[in-house]
Amino acid sequence: MAHARDHPELSLGVAAFSAAQRRAIMDQLEILRRGLPAEVETFFQMHHSEPFFVKNLENVQGDERDVIFISVGYGPTVPGGRVPMRFGPLGMDGGERRLNVLISRAKQRCEVFASMSDEDIDPDFAGTRKGVLAFKLFLHFARTGKMTMAESTGRDHDSVFEEQVAKALQARGYQVHRQVGLAGFFIDLAVWEINTGNFVFLRAHSSQLTKLGQLAERYFSDAPPPRWSSCDSMPKSRRRPCEA
Repeated sequence: MAHARDHPELSLGVAAFSAAQRRAIMDQLEILRRGLPAEVETFFQMHHSEPFFVKNLENVQGDERDVIFISVGYGPTVPGGRVPMRFGPLGMDGGERRLNVLISRAKQRCEVFASMSDEDIDPDFAGTRKGVLAFKLFLHFARTGKMTMAESTGRDHDSVFEEQVAKALQARGYQVHRQVGLAGFFIDLAVWEINTGNFVFLRAHSSQLTKLGQLAERYFSDAPPPRWSSCDSMPKSRRRPCEA
């Protein structure tokens, strides 16, 4: 309701971590929308190309919005109690990919709602499940605005195409590192921005990109340095070429 009232110009999506939680959010939303002033209710009919939604983790696919609210749902079963190490699809094979889809939907900002923090997740338990480990790292970033420093492993490129992308960027004077990441998660390529001290991450998909020089030029020509704050996502103009 606060978003609809204060920021109606920004499209919004809500992502829950279970279908039951999605239904609970929808039920409460319907109650709150009864008797709304017309100017606030109008928000829910705006943004025809990016309409408001509430979806669960399994159904968020390709739905980009300016702002994404992430409703975690996991937490202690009693006030002050321990958090059960049960994280649904995040604890299964491929859980890290599900989480990646969810947290990359926002074009401007993610807001995380949770009754737990990264400190509540047993590191030994997370160390055996990639999805839970990725979730722990994400919650840490949401809480502190900081991530463990990504490192370049120096491992070989995974494909000839990836090597060609790196050479195209290097030919334009960019410092490119391969297989950069942390805690067992690695991105194909990373360009080190000397002015900001940040990595700009790229993931190569050989079946989609053909004109490597144009890609590099479009992505790095006149765009401003990325602006990061707690759970901010890279602006769409900087990110879309990487997803092509």
